[in-house]
Amino acid sequence: MAEILLQNMVTSNVTEYGIKIEKLIVQMTNFAKAHSLVPVLVLCHILQSKLNLVMGNFDEASKLLEIAHLIALEKGLENYKKQVIEEKSNLDTWKVLDQNSDIAERVRKSDILELLSTRAFAVGNLPL
Repeated sequence: MAEILLQNMVTSNVTEYGIKIEKLIVQMTNFAKAHSLVPVLVLCHILQSKLNLVMGNFDEASKLLEIAHLIALEKGLENYKKQVIEEKSNLDTWKVLDQNSDIAERVRKSDILELLSTRAFAVGNLPL
């Protein structure tokens, strides 16, 4: 569902879809917390961070990556820790990205669609 909304946001260049996507990510985050799905929780924070970058909320994106990093460190999730570190290193590129660039360009640079299409977010992989 988030992928569809994101595609609509890209094609229409309307950021209001971001609010709906954020609500879906919050639901996934709450689900991950309730079921102790720590890797999914880390990925949700990364996903929220990417969405905030697309929406132009650099400070919030940075905070969310810091939360993801702390969770990965605390739980000893080395691969996720590396992924968060890589995402944090990409934040500098976003500082110079023109906030007036269109949504499609920001989505492309964020790789948010690639993250949404990972196994962790496939409906069949979440225990419901």
